[in-house]
Amino acid sequence: MPLAVIKERPFDGRLRILPVERAMSVAEIIAEQDDLPAAFVQHCEARINGEPIPRCMWTRVRVRPSAGRDVVVTFTLPLLGGGGGGGGIGKVLRSVAAIAVLLVAASAGPWLAQTLWASAGGLGVVPSGIASITSTALALGGTLAVAALSPPPSLAQQSFGAPAAGQDVTTRGAASLTGNLLARGHPLPRVLGEHRVYPPLLTPPLIEIVGESLVAEAIYGLAGPHRIREPFAGTTAVSSLEDVQIEIQEGLPNSSRLGLVTRQSFTDTSIAVQMSPHEINRDNDPKLSDQTTPENSLPQWEGISSRAAPDEVWIAVAFPAGLISQGGGTIFVPLRLRMRQRGNAAWINLPEIHVVHGKAKPFQIALKLLWRSPGGPIPAIEAASGGPVRAYSSVSGQNVAPAGLGAWSADLHFYAGSGPQVLHSGNWSSSGVRNVRLFTDRIEFYLGDAAKFPKSGVWEIQVKRGVSVANGSFNRDSYTTGGSLMSLFDYRTVSGVHQAAVASLGNVDMAQIVRVSSIWNEHPVPDPTQFAVIAVKVTDRALDRFSVLAGGYVNDWDGTAWNERKVTSNPAAHLRDLLAGNLGATPLPTELIDDDSLLAWRTHCIANGYEVNAVVEGKTYLDVANLICGAGYARLLHSERWGVTIDRDRSAEPPVQIFTPRNMRDFAWTRAFTKPLSGIRAAFRNRELNYEQDEIIVYADPLNPDANNLEQINYDGLTDAAAVEARARFDLAQAKHRLTFYRGTAGIESIVCRRGDLVGVQHDVLAVQAGFARIKEIIVADNMVTGLRLDGTIPLAHEQGIFSQPHLFDVDHMFLLGARTGLLIRLTEGRGVVIKELAAAPETELDAVTFTVPFAAPEGLEPDCLVAAGRLAREYNRMIVFGIEPNTDLTAQITLVDEAPELFQ
Repeated sequence: MPLAVIKERPFDGRLRILPVERAMSVAEIIAEQDDLPAAFVQHCEARINGEPIPRCMWTRVRVRPSAGRDVVVTFTLPLLGGGGGGGGIGKVLRSVAAIAVLLVAASAGPWLAQTLWASAGGLGVVPSGIASITSTALALGGTLAVAALSPPPSLAQQSFGAPAAGQDVTTRGAASLTGNLLARGHPLPRVLGEHRVYPPLLTPPLIEIVGESLVAEAIYGLAGPHRIREPFAGTTAVSSLEDVQIEIQEGLPNSSRLGLVTRQSFTDTSIAVQMSPHEINRDNDPKLSDQTTPENSLPQWEGISSRAAPDEVWIAVAFPAGLISQGGGTIFVPLRLRMRQRGNAAWINLPEIHVVHGKAKPFQIALKLLWRSPGGPIPAIEAASGGPVRAYSSVSGQNVAPAGLGAWSADLHFYAGSGPQVLHSGNWSSSGVRNVRLFTDRIEFYLGDAAKFPKSGVWEIQVKRGVSVANGSFNRDSYTTGGSLMSLFDYRTVSGVHQAAVASLGNVDMAQIVRVSSIWNEHPVPDPTQFAVIAVKVTDRALDRFSVLAGGYVNDWDGTAWNERKVTSNPAAHLRDLLAGNLGATPLPTELIDDDSLLAWRTHCIANGYEVNAVVEGKTYLDVANLICGAGYARLLHSERWGVTIDRDRSAEPPVQIFTPRNMRDFAWTRAFTKPLSGIRAAFRNRELNYEQDEIIVYADPLNPDANNLEQINYDGLTDAAAVEARARFDLAQAKHRLTFYRGTAGIESIVCRRGDLVGVQHDVLAVQAGFARIKEIIVADNMVTGLRLDGTIPLAHEQGIFSQPHLFDVDHMFLLGARTGLLIRLTEGRGVVIKELAAAPETELDAVTFTVPFAAPEGLEPDCLVAAGRLAREYNRMIVFGIEPNTDLTAQITLVDEAPELFQ
């Protein structure tokens, strides 16, 4: 069913939503408004979607909403009259101003917001910079972000250094460090105040095989200097975990380079592949599966690639079930490697390696290619220890049929020209194999010949495995098995049957390439003063959801300058660091920063306990500035200089400027109408819960809580529940008391005020009893000011109270009973204002006034001073400058909001 959304009294914010059961005429629509003054109905104008409807047609023109098309009916009253004051029907009607009725086919959306802005169509236009709230579907959060004097401290789509997906525990086992790897060109998080943060990885985790253990290392980082405390893995303090090493450099000027992690790396795990063995006939081991083309049943090369110009490449080969024969004995798996620089056709062969083991226990070895020359003596390797125990620079072709198959020759770079062409534990000092080192957990190939192995470009590497062989049946010096020289990578033919060299189906010998790492021997963080970094090494442990309690260092005020480097949650210090610090590309010159306003704000935040604690990343300067300012109940101010305007209680402050129709024209008001809310669901990171996500519900009416009409607002800059509740209540009050915007054009006098200043406004649109003029003459008697002559008339109300009236039916205006008139005088040269009560007079419109009590002339009381009149103690409306838009003719359009002292009660 269509709905009629009716807005009455633009100041009171009341909306009525009614079902529309039939087409209604214009006359019926206005008749539905049961509390409109008869004078308004008599003088208003009707429009449908902006088109005027003659009054004679109101009973005949009917509006019918349809799907996809909204019908807007407005009733507005053009401004009547002008001049310096007066009362009458015009002022009564202007207290109503306008109503707007929207007939919609579904629900009230942005069209309604635009209509309600236009409901003051007889009074002005939508203020630029404010009109964008009409696209927020009347949500309070979006409205406050654009239109509030101090918007909520929120960041849209903010991750808060969100943890990577994974378990919330740390477990023993394979070593790993998880987190979000910082992509090239992406921003680092920065902590404002203090907050728990999940820092991104500056370097991809590097896993090194050390004996039977896996050791992972990585570096996490934050933008700029930070105090780092309380590292956690999930919900577990890292200090309680074994086999975890941490080094922290906070990024301060005296920070040294990290010593725990000193190299850069990139690890590719997407290449993980099981190395293909011989394909054996399951019923007749070692017969090959393909007897027609036996080459199809042989092991295949597995290809991987390095990154560009590495210093080292590590290839991790895993044996997930260990190596053990079907009888429980020790076996070995032979491996061959070859490599070439991308773009070259010829391969360079490396020595053949034999990996020995005799346990059903998973283990890994590393094949390390090192672009340097070896140093030190060749280590002795014991076969019983397992691992890569033999290296062959040359292997002859087999002496069984088909003869000559399986020969292998490594590049001469790996042979001295004389001596045995095998390296093992028994001949390590006399072997001719060179540039190879064997360890229990790795084999190192030294590629120090720059002509043959240039350290540039990408290197393609291939690895192939052979058949697993019982170590006891193999002669390491003659490369024979059972007395015969057979290829362990090809096949032999026995009685016409193609088969592997030995039977192997019962062996546990699965081999996998699990990762390849390119290493550069350069420090990952060459300048330790630009980042706060945390180096982490873990052994046989998965360290998931790594976080730290970080506080961003900023320069705070030391009494004479912003020189005290410290961790503080005061918003003023963080805003100044944002504006003038070295973390941005274009810091502001200090002479463009209004330090006076920042210092006043700093003191105000200390007095009121305002803090900002947040994690920001990937946000603009303005996003972050608004977050900081919102946490301190302020808004960024930038004109000639950059500072803040503080949203505070100004009840005891005088206005810096007075505006009336005598110095401001085109006065208008508009109102931002939010959808009716029963409260705010305030989401925030709770400090008491170790900065986990939390929420509280703040009801608009605590005595009548209603959870059916809540709006969620993220308070990203606040971490204390009490502060969040106070801010949510403040925002609900802003929606009630400070979403009316007043706008007018002022002359050169506009330069007296700037955004955030308290000003006074008097206008007959705002009050029935309003007057304004300029002084023509000051009347003095006995050196005392007794009265003034004015260049226009002002209204005067001076009535006895209700209990002094003999007959109430003889009273013309009940609401004027007891009225007194006050006169505000704006003194010259910014000397402030004086307010005096006017004496009674027989006339109600005066161009000459007398004061009830004469007074000594204050400095600055001169002819041409501006005056404003109104009910005593209500001579003007106290408003705050929301924005100033200069024009080319030295005028400016000024937008104002209500002072709203209720916000601070």
